[in-house]
Amino acid sequence: KPDNNAVASRILSISSVPKYPEDYRINGIKLHLCTMRLSHQPRLAGIKHLNSLENVLAAAEWNDPAIAEGLMLDQNDLVIEGTRSNLFLLRNGILSTPDLSRCGVAGLQRDRVMELAARHGLACTITDITMADLQAADEIFIVNSVIGLWPIRELPGYNGKQFAVSLQIQEWLNTSYDQAAA
Repeated sequence: KPDNNAVASRILSISSVPKYPEDYRINGIKLHLCTMRLSHQPRLAGIKHLNSLENVLAAAEWNDPAIAEGLMLDQNDLVIEGTRSNLFLLRNGILSTPDLSRCGVAGLQRDRVMELAARHGLACTITDITMADLQAADEIFIVNSVIGLWPIRELPGYNGKQFAVSLQIQEWLNTSYDQAAA
């Protein structure tokens, strides 16, 4: 427990935005299915906090430069998130994103995608997602505030061939940024 008279310290770290291949945004990425599982902790679920050790350990599982991100499941084998991103799938015209009430981080870009989907009449649900759901998806994509949106072209049991809706949502995100800057 912190002392009642403790004085807060702030540490600010500034760095340039990482450079990623343009191909990721246009032609999609390959995901690694991580063996590290996220623990359930409902009191921290959805919150962006500094305890990301599980994500850091999961990100250390691969060193293949062809893999851009890792997919994390929880202890019940439900799809939760990427090691540093939120995930969406599209199936039969409905967008879905994992339920983060037990674990995971609800990122700002995730919220923006859901808001933009609603604004443009695209149904979006928050639900439990399994690997079978991903493998049956029409499209899958990941988002975060640094990368924007990357379609998924490959993960175990899934090969994405077209990204029409993902690229449309990517355009919505870019347009909403442009309008906010104006």
